[in-house]
Amino acid sequence: WFSKFREVDFARAGNKATYAVSLDTGPLEQFPHSMEPQLRQGGGATTFQRVVTLLSDYEVCKEGDVLTPEQARVLKLFGYEMAEFKVTIKFLWNSETGDFQKLVGD
Repeated sequence: WFSKFREVDFARAGNKATYAVSLDTGPLEQFPHSMEPQLRQGGGATTFQRVVTLLSDYEVCKEGDVLTPEQARVLKLFGYEMAEFKVTIKFLWNSETGDFQKLVGD
C-alpha cells in the first residue's frame, strides 16, 4: 500500500518548481483586500482598486527553480500544487524480538 501511496501537495521553500507559473496583469477578484500586501511581498506589483489588481505580468517561477519562501507562498495562494507526498519505509521493527530489518539501501 505504501509503495503506491502518493498525495499532491503545495511546494515549500527549497523544493524545485515542476513547471513555470506566470500571472497575467489584471484584477485578482478571488482575494480580499487584506491579501494585497502578501501578494506584493511575493514579488508581484499590486495595487488596490476596488479589488486587488496585478499591475504587470508576473513570472512566479520557472521550471527547475529552487523555490523561495515568497514564491512558495504565492503558489499556494493561487492553488498551484507542485509537491508530491509519499511514504518510503526504510526499516521494519519486529515487536516480538526487538530486531530492526533494513528494507531499502541508502
